[in-house]
Amino acid sequence: MKKFVIPALVALSLTACNNDMSLSQKHKSGTVLATVNGAPIIEEDVTTALSTIPANLLQGREAQIKANLVDQLVERELVMQDADKKNILSDSEFKKIHEDVLRNLAYNFMIQKASQDAVTEEALKAEYEKNKANYVYKSVKARHILVKTADEAKAIIKELDGGKDFAKLAEEKSTGPSAKNGGDLGWFKANDMVPEFSQAAFALEDGAYSKEPVQTQFGWHVILREESKDNTATFEMVKAPLQQNMQNAAAQQYLTDLKKAAKIDVVKTEAPKSAETTTPATPEQAAPAAQ
Repeated sequence: MKKFVIPALVALSLTACNNDMSLSQKHKSGTVLATVNGAPIIEEDVTTALSTIPANLLQGREAQIKANLVDQLVERELVMQDADKKNILSDSEFKKIHEDVLRNLAYNFMIQKASQDAVTEEALKAEYEKNKANYVYKSVKARHILVKTADEAKAIIKELDGGKDFAKLAEEKSTGPSAKNGGDLGWFKANDMVPEFSQAAFALEDGAYSKEPVQTQFGWHVILREESKDNTATFEMVKAPLQQNMQNAAAQQYLTDLKKAAKIDVVKTEAPKSAETTTPATPEQAAPAAQ
């Protein structure tokens, strides 16, 4: 089973309950970077915090960031020691929060455990094989000629209509980086290209070129679709979304099974009646009748 991630607040509450009812880190051991009234701030905690910071933000600033983290851990320890002095773990409000956090953790843990235990590697592969036909996608092999204006593209289409070779025209007139290869783009899937280009390329028949210029953010294109083929996504390509879908289904099934096995009585309450709307009286209605 995968390792479950415990939120910081929950981790803190669990630590508090399992270390002689103390929030201070006086029990910790390791390479000491600072002490707070005898409680150590250790290298391991700083290293763990550093690992969450992107490398590009750390570069050249490791020493300063490490010093800042030590300061933050010192402040945290001071607050925890003050919480111990004030016996916060016995505070009724804190106990209520602690109970709610533990209940939420238990709920999330059970849901995750049920979904992750049900979806094994073998189950994933079996589901993939069962639905393999749904993972078929088309790819095309194409060339293009890229120019700056629609008129230039139309002129190229006329030359193609007259029998000119597409690859040679691409070498001569295309402004795109593929010009040196005769406009060859190789094989690609629909979502590999910008939508306007893909829509035009996939709408063509094999061996056909676009009869109207195709505009994209890069300019105006004339597209030649050379070949097409059907491909089947590999297991690794679909594993992540498949796993997520199967885990969601397993979690829902877990809840459904619990409900079926339980006796649940829901007390129905009537919706509160809305206050009757009254029409304000007119001055004539409100005034007493003349005697």
